[in-house]
Amino acid sequence: MERTFSPPEAPEAAPEHRSRLRVVSRRNFALGVLNGILFNIASSLISTGLVLPGLIRALGGGNLLVGILPTIEQGGWLLPQLLVGARLQSWPRKLPLYRWTAILRVVFFAGFSAAVALAGRFPPAWVLAAFFACYTLYNLGAGVAGIPFQEVVAKTVPPERRGTFFGLRLFGGGAVTLLGVSWVVRTVLSEGSRWTFPENYALLFGLAFCFALGGLGTFSAIAEPASGETGEAGSFAMQLRRVP
Repeated sequence: MERTFSPPEAPEAAPEHRSRLRVVSRRNFALGVLNGILFNIASSLISTGLVLPGLIRALGGGNLLVGILPTIEQGGWLLPQLLVGARLQSWPRKLPLYRWTAILRVVFFAGFSAAVALAGRFPPAWVLAAFFACYTLYNLGAGVAGIPFQEVVAKTVPPERRGTFFGLRLFGGGAVTLLGVSWVVRTVLSEGSRWTFPENYALLFGLAFCFALGGLGTFSAIAEPASGETGEAGSFAMQLRRVP
């Protein structure tokens, strides 16, 4: 029986390969940290605790609508993960789903930002309906993206660096918020501001949109390796049985 042999690998290949992996790893780490900083800035510009309640009241909304805001934000993040988690187990790469949801999130973010910008041209009830519809869909999209986000972080950030990774995301975003974003929000929404309603809120939403767009783009640019082992795709019913 004829036997064939592959030529031996050049001794330089292994070091070069390791060097490329280190470069990719550092790039992924930097992109992930930048993603967190940009999203922290965007979230601060349209904070559900400080900015959005004033907007809802200016549009004639009451306490019930103001109270729904954090529910939409938290529920939108958690609920979709229960719905789609089992189906993603067989995917060797999860980043494509993040990229698709990024496109939808950009559309919905633009939708509720446009609703705010056009608040003076349409009845407040219409503006509130459009805002809450797009805001809810945006947060649901964020929840769907949560699973690929965590999966990609687990693949690309070594366990010993994950504390630093998330710490830099929070510290960087918090520092920029403290030093700059809080001043911007106060200046734009103050009683003596040069911007009146709805231009003041439209400005904040426009800035937040730019930072969110940058955050989605940076994480979408991460290089995700394929999973060596994948599980079986499950149904929603199977996922519910696992909840207990």
